[in-house]
Amino acid sequence: MPKRSIPKGGTRGTVYRAAARERILDAEKLREAKRFHGAIYLAGYAIECHLKYAVCEHADQTHLESSFEIHSWERLVAESGIVHTIRRNKRIQALYEDLAEVWNTSLRYNSESRVTSNELELYPKLLALYQFLKDTVP
Repeated sequence: MPKRSIPKGGTRGTVYRAAARERILDAEKLREAKRFHGAIYLAGYAIECHLKYAVCEHADQTHLESSFEIHSWERLVAESGIVHTIRRNKRIQALYEDLAEVWNTSLRYNSESRVTSNELELYPKLLALYQFLKDTVP
């Protein structure tokens, strides 16, 4: 049975999955270049994109409804159907809760050249959460 479509204007879920894959690669290149703020932001954005893909998969829709073209991990996780999967894995739940508190779109405006040790710890956590999401909703 083909996936249901929404009216034109919504982005295809598979576009979000592809964007997530590209942004995580971009994040890694930025990290290698010691451009940590950009790496942190893009890794979080990759998570957001993968969550948007997961919402489409869960709803069996080809396109993301415009009401989900948002930057709220909490709402996207709730709509993606993976809340219970996250809650069953205590390590991932703790990781998600920590990251959801600190990652937001305002990180893209960080122009500080200095990076704190707390900020440096974010990147591997973001990668771990992204990998979990990718494994959960391939």
